[in-house]
Amino acid sequence: MKTPGIPELVDPTKSCEKKLTFEGAVSTENLPRFADLQMQGVGDLEVVTVKFRFDRDEQNLKVAAMSYNTSAKLPCQRCLGRVDYKIEGEVTLVFSDNEEDLELLPKSYDPVLVENQEVNLFQALEDELLLSLPMFAYHDDEHCSSELNDIKSKAEEQRADNPFAVLGELLKK
Repeated sequence: MKTPGIPELVDPTKSCEKKLTFEGAVSTENLPRFADLQMQGVGDLEVVTVKFRFDRDEQNLKVAAMSYNTSAKLPCQRCLGRVDYKIEGEVTLVFSDNEEDLELLPKSYDPVLVENQEVNLFQALEDELLLSLPMFAYHDDEHCSSELNDIKSKAEEQRADNPFAVLGELLKK
C-alpha cells in the first residue's frame, strides 16, 4: 500500500506487516544536522526526495528499503565558494527492539533501534545523508584556480599598501 508523504514517526512492525511505502519530499528544515553543514543563502530551502518500502526479508526481519536524492551546498575547502554536491543512495534498514540483537544482524543492513515501538524516519534519513557527504568538498581545479588567483592578487595589493613595509625593509638591511 502506497501512502503520500513521509511521516516523521512510524511503527515499523505495523508498517512491515502492511508492506507500506512512503514516498515524498522532506525539507532540510526537518534535518537540522544536515542543514547546519550547508551554505545557504536567502530563500535556499532544499528538499530531499525519499522513498521507504517496508517489508519482511527471508529471515522474517523487519526491514525498510530507503532511497534518497538531494543536492548539498557545501563550502569548497580551497576557495570557500559554494559547491553543489549531488547525493543519492539506497540502503536497507533493519529494525530491532534491543541493542544486543543489532550486533547479530546481517552486515548488509543498517541497524535502527526501535524505541517505544516507533522509529524516527527523519533521523534515519539524516544519518544516511551525513554518511553520504564527502569528507572534503572541492570545486574542479579550473574554477578554484581563477578564484584563488583573484584572492592572491587582492592579498598582494594589500601587502603593497602596508605602512609597515618600510620598517620590514630596514630590518632586512
